[in-house]
Amino acid sequence: SPTHAGMSFRSAVLHVTVAQTLLAFLPAGTDWRLAREIRSGEVATQLIQPMSLPLRQFAISFGRALAQAVYILPAFAAFLWWFDLSLTPKTIPLALASVGLSFVLLFCIDFVVALAGFIATDLWGITASKDALVMFLGGALIPMAFFPAAFQAVLSWLPFGHFFNT
Repeated sequence: SPTHAGMSFRSAVLHVTVAQTLLAFLPAGTDWRLAREIRSGEVATQLIQPMSLPLRQFAISFGRALAQAVYILPAFAAFLWWFDLSLTPKTIPLALASVGLSFVLLFCIDFVVALAGFIATDLWGITASKDALVMFLGGALIPMAFFPAAFQAVLSWLPFGHFFNT
């Protein structure tokens, strides 16, 4: 079968599907939620509670991601079955570990962006720019194999390339 940038059509479809599936449940909206809580003043009461703010936000985000995964992953499994694609059993634990680490990294980026809410009055532009950068540089929109080699080398050192290309 013909290939482009080292990817066959089948592997490109699998990559885009995996990336879009991860994009559906990994970003848990920490930046939008925390910015809203900062703007409303609700964060003031959370800061005096015995649980740390980052840990509380992580717990909320993790619960939201798990809830979304419950109804997204069966659709992903059906897609894999429909197109006769499969994951090898020995790679499943590595894939789960990679997804977990991607979630932690995305949470950290979201949390840092949300902290700008203490300074800026509206985070829409900052958050939308961050979302666009994460999706584009992470390979969720275009597989990283299609980027120029020099750009791929730079992205391999940045966190973006490890969200959806694992």
